[in-house]
Amino acid sequence: MNRSIIPSTLVRALLAVAASMPADAATVELIGSPHSLIYRGPATSAVSANPGQQQPMRIAPGGVRFDMAAPRVSYGVVVLMMASQELARARFDPRLDGYFFQMPSLQGLPPEPACLYIRGTDGKTLPLRAAAGSDDGYEFRHFSWEQRLRANNAVVSLSSELESLNRRAETEDKEISDLESRLDARPGAAPAACMRGPEQAVPTQPAWAVADDTLQVHARHHCSVAVGLRLQAMQSRLPAKEIVRLAGINLSPTPSNLPAPPSSALQVPLSDDQLIILQKGLQMGQRSLEYEQGLESVRTAMNTCMRGMTQFASGEITRWATEKDAAARAPETSKLTCERQTSRLLQLRDGVLKRNAFRQAIVSRLESAKSLSSSQSSPSERLESSVCNSRN
Repeated sequence: MNRSIIPSTLVRALLAVAASMPADAATVELIGSPHSLIYRGPATSAVSANPGQQQPMRIAPGGVRFDMAAPRVSYGVVVLMMASQELARARFDPRLDGYFFQMPSLQGLPPEPACLYIRGTDGKTLPLRAAAGSDDGYEFRHFSWEQRLRANNAVVSLSSELESLNRRAETEDKEISDLESRLDARPGAAPAACMRGPEQAVPTQPAWAVADDTLQVHARHHCSVAVGLRLQAMQSRLPAKEIVRLAGINLSPTPSNLPAPPSSALQVPLSDDQLIILQKGLQMGQRSLEYEQGLESVRTAMNTCMRGMTQFASGEITRWATEKDAAARAPETSKLTCERQTSRLLQLRDGVLKRNAFRQAIVSRLESAKSLSSSQSSPSERLESSVCNSRN
């Protein structure tokens, strides 16, 4: 790591911690801040020029000397680990007589507990303290770093929550404005009492909403016309009406005075192949099989058209009944709609106060999380005794 980027204030703070230690202090030191970690211990040497050389003492910057309980070895690089994840690497820094780790920012929260350990380049985990009971002597926790990660995660979560709340507020404010306009209520003022609406005129009867006997007469006329138009596509010396008569279809004696139904109601399933068979049958005479097949296809087409017209008329009758019922209930429906809109408006207005209070609480928490996340002035802490055992 480039030593020049280590803050001088941190160096001075570490020197002050080191100077306050008694001569028989523990061999290992772990000093952490939310953004960094200093390791000093058996893997370090202040004066070793050759990796692997044993040293009898440690000399910190400023001439502070510490007698060592055991000789130490200097590694070129050591690695900070969490479970199987590598978090950071550090190279020996003689200014600190140790290793400076820049603590990373992680996506999401670390595991609980977040047990860290330091490994040398030879793959061996470096001890921090003597093992005792369930404590393996290697793992430790970095509490201020964990706190920063939790703050970072809170910033992301609260920012998303605030954005969602702002979008909902925009939607609800627009709905309030729309309801006030519909109810003719001034902003913040109580809406007027809801009254029954005016009586509605009876809807006009649809042309095809007729009784069945009337329907049959008019439907037969329109269907015979539709069948005749289809038969005109066939080259025959007989007129279409004569062919319809030969098929045994009774034509309506008088034209219909009802408007033409939509084409979807006039279904005439006469294919080109059926017309060819019919034309051939008319040429061959009544005793031919094609003659009877052709006329049967005409009868089938006529019956299909009549069924379609019956379904269409039934739908028109149902639609008219629905419209008449809606018109009869319109005055009371208007009042009920007004009451529902008034209730919704009052509910939304009441929610604005709660929403604003909730939003202010989120903003306050977000500001605190941002302050904690970006803080550079948190005090350093000693971590070599912070026992953590991931196997528990």
